[in-house]
Amino acid sequence: MNIANITTKLPSKPSALIKLALKDLRKIEQNPRYEINMNRWHRGSKRRCEVCLAGAVMTCTLGVPKSRDLGPSDFEVCFSDRDLEVKLLALESFRKGEIEGGCQYLKVSTLLRDRYIPSYICSRNGFFKAMKQLADDLVGENN
Repeated sequence: MNIANITTKLPSKPSALIKLALKDLRKIEQNPRYEINMNRWHRGSKRRCEVCLAGAVMTCTLGVPKSRDLGPSDFEVCFSDRDLEVKLLALESFRKGEIEGGCQYLKVSTLLRDRYIPSYICSRNGFFKAMKQLADDLVGENN
């Protein structure tokens, strides 16, 4: 797969981007060929591929094969405006609770402040709940 050939666009609204990522992460959880590791973007292997929240989007929505080692900067070749790269970086910021930083990547304003998001590995349910709440709060702002 040539990454430069990817034409899929990710949502521009932070809330829609987060909801897509959570849906993709749930798909990854059901696939024994993948392992959730929030410290790896998309680390390929013949046995199991490690992915984070953004890596789940790389796999499920963008169609990246599990054998590839990739990070957001590998996607800068897809669109002249670095669209995919900045959206993947925004997801990483949101995952860490860096709301203002995530919104800055997406060039949207927010009145929301940074917040605590539980670590996926420590509290899977807490992570999903906090991320869903974040997406809902962003919808309330029209983001």
